[in-house]
Amino acid sequence: MKKLLLTLLALGIAGNAYAANLLMDIKSKDYNASTALTEINGAITTLAEKSTENYTLRAKPIITNALLDGTQWRSGLPYTTVKGMVENGANGYIFYSRGKINTFACTLTGISLSITNNKDTPLVIDVNQSSIKVGDFEGQPFYTGKFMDAGTSSQPPIVVGPKATKSVLLRRSDFQFERTSMTACWAVPLYPINFDNISIELDLKIDDAYEVLTAAGKLDMTNLQKYDLDYQWNQNKKKYD
Repeated sequence: MKKLLLTLLALGIAGNAYAANLLMDIKSKDYNASTALTEINGAITTLAEKSTENYTLRAKPIITNALLDGTQWRSGLPYTTVKGMVENGANGYIFYSRGKINTFACTLTGISLSITNNKDTPLVIDVNQSSIKVGDFEGQPFYTGKFMDAGTSSQPPIVVGPKATKSVLLRRSDFQFERTSMTACWAVPLYPINFDNISIELDLKIDDAYEVLTAAGKLDMTNLQKYDLDYQWNQNKKKYD
């Protein structure tokens, strides 16, 4: 019983269903930071599925770097240090760190959609007449072209050949261009994620009809303790203080 209680406290779920924040330490010796986000995405239980005579659809929300170009560094968090995030009680953030300083944040930036065409003729999804809901975003998705035109220009349709499968990332189209003294980049507005309730909705125009997919789930923390911010802080406070 004592061991169970300590585990619950380490996960930060005493009085709060799941961990408040996730930290991926780039210098960690316990895991590869480059694959950490893949593991976190794999723990999202939200999955929307629909199968008809003509097609099969599978959709899942995706957490990525808040920047369109993941090679650049930008925090955008409410506090610039790990210590600040812990001591000021920020909730619902996922971010990378090199130690004391936060580097860049991650958030729900889109929906991964897999389309299988069961027909003997091409299947067409009109992106301009479709919409998605993910995180705090609702609107026309963006998947190709120049980002400066996202949400304002016509996009080519998604075409899936006969008996074929295609996967696309439908991004939210509210990325904003930000310029600082050191860098310029397209960044999504950063907001807290409710780990207990991650829902999506897609309203897709497929051929000549609309198909609506919805799903709700959560971020399952069962195997993610090593990323829990409070757990890491308590394990090695000097590293982040």
